[in-house]
Amino acid sequence: MEHQNPFSYAEFLRIFEHDDWFLIDETVFYLDYAPDEEYYLGCLREYEEPYWAGYCDISEGGCFRTASALLNAKIFHGRSVKERWENVRFFQIGGLPVETWLELYEKDLPKVERESRIEELYGEFLLWNCGFHSSETYLSMLDTLLSEYPENALLLKLQKFSESRKVTCRLFLHHWNYESVSAGRADSSSYAALGKYLFSALQKQYEGSQFNPETYSIGCFCLWHYLPEAVKAKEPFSTLCRVKTYWDRNDTQAWKLLQQAFAFYDSGNTA
Repeated sequence: MEHQNPFSYAEFLRIFEHDDWFLIDETVFYLDYAPDEEYYLGCLREYEEPYWAGYCDISEGGCFRTASALLNAKIFHGRSVKERWENVRFFQIGGLPVETWLELYEKDLPKVERESRIEELYGEFLLWNCGFHSSETYLSMLDTLLSEYPENALLLKLQKFSESRKVTCRLFLHHWNYESVSAGRADSSSYAALGKYLFSALQKQYEGSQFNPETYSIGCFCLWHYLPEAVKAKEPFSTLCRVKTYWDRNDTQAWKLLQQAFAFYDSGNTA
């Protein structure tokens, strides 16, 4: 029996990145033009490369450090899950029939989507606030989220005070330090979503043609200063505090620290 694809690719990636929340191991799909060939996807956290694929172009299956690496690997008839998304059809998700899985997680799907994107919005605000980006991307992201969640209290407050960086910062910190903690949402996967967004942007800045070591290191310290207290002492966030000191003394050591921070999430770590 054919099931229409119940997710966009972006939604499916977020589900796999939140394997601590959703059942995803033993997900089985086929391609609509070859319904007799089954492919397997999953995640087993006890392994260094937890994300895996079976019955693919790799004879014994493939293992990957991140969900993105798995879904972008060209191992399904020479193309990736992302590239073949229009053809993907699910037999099972997390070892369950598709209808059962959707019924089990129906209320959680929009929650994870909203929370993850608010984390990215916070990351973009920090990049703007600390001089890495202009305000355009942050305000555009805020407008997009509000169009999808027009009654979200935090988003409405952020829009109202969008011209005040001080108020915006306090709203985000309150959300993380109190509202998210009390609601049990500020866990390792939440901080990982923030960290992935920040360090991906920082790596692009470092590799850009306009890179200036002094400005960059000051910006890193600024980012660390405005982080939630719960993650300031954790890797890779704590690196942001140390970069300027090392740069003043030894730029080689500073670069090694940054390389470790940039690669932190590629190793399957969470904050």
